[in-house]
Amino acid sequence: MSGVVPPPEAGGSRAASLINRVVASSKLMDEALDYARRIAAKAPAAVAASKEMIGYARDHSVAESFAYLNALQPGVFSIEDIARAVAAQKGGPAPEFEDLPPIAPPIKP
Repeated sequence: MSGVVPPPEAGGSRAASLINRVVASSKLMDEALDYARRIAAKAPAAVAASKEMIGYARDHSVAESFAYLNALQPGVFSIEDIARAVAAQKGGPAPEFEDLPPIAPPIKP
């Protein structure tokens, strides 16, 4: 064996839940921008907390990550943001969220 693993094929990657779907290369940029717009429409605190958790979980055990998540969530999510998001999902107007204040210096876990 050479020790080189061939890259997975798209169908196999989807079956293994490594990807959600396959997009034609001609539509890739449009699809990526659409996905980015959907993320940007979410509450900034939720997006920032998700990024924080992804980075933390990469370097810590599952148990440590859940403990950190349990400590992070109560201080991050606002009842007002949740109410706006639920109302929008029920057919209300698109939610408008306040920007996050800048963090200086950046928090490091």
